[in-house]
Amino acid sequence: MLPTDVWDYIVILVIEAGSSAAGRTDILYVNSTNLISGDFDWNYYSTPQSQLNNRVIQSAAGKGLGGGSLINTCGWMRGARVDYDEWADLVNDSRWSYDSQLPFFKRSEAYWTDVNADEHGFDGPLKVEDPSVTGRVYPLRDAVYVSYESIGIKALPGLDANAGQNLGFGEIAENRRNGVRQIASEYYPLDGIMVMTDTLVEKILLRSDNNSSSSAGTLVATGVRLANGTEILGKEIIAAAADALRHRPVGKNFADHAFFTYNWRLSPQYRNSTVDSGNSLFFQPQYGLGQPNHFVASFGVEDKDGLVAAITEEEGSAPDAATHPLLKNERIHMEGFVLYVNTNPALPSNSTYLTTANVGLHPTSRGSVTLNSADPREAPLIDPNFFGSEVDRFVWRDSIRRMTRMMIGGESPLSQGIVEAEAAPEGLKPFTLPCSRQSSRFTSRPLCTLSPSRLLKSLLRRRSGDHRF
Repeated sequence: MLPTDVWDYIVILVIEAGSSAAGRTDILYVNSTNLISGDFDWNYYSTPQSQLNNRVIQSAAGKGLGGGSLINTCGWMRGARVDYDEWADLVNDSRWSYDSQLPFFKRSEAYWTDVNADEHGFDGPLKVEDPSVTGRVYPLRDAVYVSYESIGIKALPGLDANAGQNLGFGEIAENRRNGVRQIASEYYPLDGIMVMTDTLVEKILLRSDNNSSSSAGTLVATGVRLANGTEILGKEIIAAAADALRHRPVGKNFADHAFFTYNWRLSPQYRNSTVDSGNSLFFQPQYGLGQPNHFVASFGVEDKDGLVAAITEEEGSAPDAATHPLLKNERIHMEGFVLYVNTNPALPSNSTYLTTANVGLHPTSRGSVTLNSADPREAPLIDPNFFGSEVDRFVWRDSIRRMTRMMIGGESPLSQGIVEAEAAPEGLKPFTLPCSRQSSRFTSRPLCTLSPSRLLKSLLRRRSGDHRF
């Protein structure tokens, strides 16, 4: 933080291309149809993806004051302790470790239960809710619970998936207040900040600050030129780290989490178990307060030898299990859900189908994101290179086999009479990698395109004789 004696000299200007969502009640609840591709979505698309049958994939991005909090699914997911600790080791700075970040996690949330009380905050601005606290008890809840455990994905203590140990399954937590999404700009007020909405920035005018220490890597902006030609001059803006800019990895190393949904046909006696079944249970108001889902599962690969083989093929040599980032710790590669609703518009919207959803959490494929032109109105060129690495393809095959065993042909309650069969897209073999190539899409959770170690070492290095950081 800057010292308080210079705080009065700081002027913060927020320039937002989209509009304010104040008063827009149509985006607040889970059943909104104005989220993805709606009024507050940039509605980007990728370049053709060679590993996904050359399909272009939609990429949502929040366009409005509040950004992604206007259109996301309101999931509240904290990362695993091991990820934060590895990041701290990478940048040689303990402030990025899980224990150092925990006070900030706690400060942000108003949690609903005293389970793992040392891991949670109760007075933060953002209320967190789960199905139990809202009273949503789905008919297939217990069957899904036991089915996860039958394939080696165990229940987390207290069903808490936000306590630093994510490997397992817990209740799905959502960033909602009585079912209403909490838009960032409303719960983190912009008092005292200059805000311009419906405004595009054409360029940022920069000059070197010859009086700044080179180790600080500070750039000073003399002004901003808006797309309508207006120039805002005379404001000094700390923009970025020169050290990071000199290396210019911006736009490379781009990745996003692949998202794959699949539908399953229920046996006739269980076809009143989905929210689109007409079952009077789901007309009770609490079932409109969150996603039609009870649990979130986070898991790694079952075939560890297969993972080693995939790494060897991709990298050209056998990995050292003691030091390789994908092997030295039990890594979470996949996130999974069972949704009590049909999500495939090509199938009848009735009581017949439920959905599994998988999200690849640790992609090794890398693509790029670049400017299409100097016109800020034009969409960027987005290439996540989905399934581009052998490791990613292996992880998805491993996960697909596991989910298939949970739903059909295994020992789980779901596979022993509740689920009748797959409902594969027409012309595709059920639940296979070719099937996922045809059906996968973005989660719209892109990863940073800058090297974290290089960026953080540049941005957070303390200036000699200065108290900025």
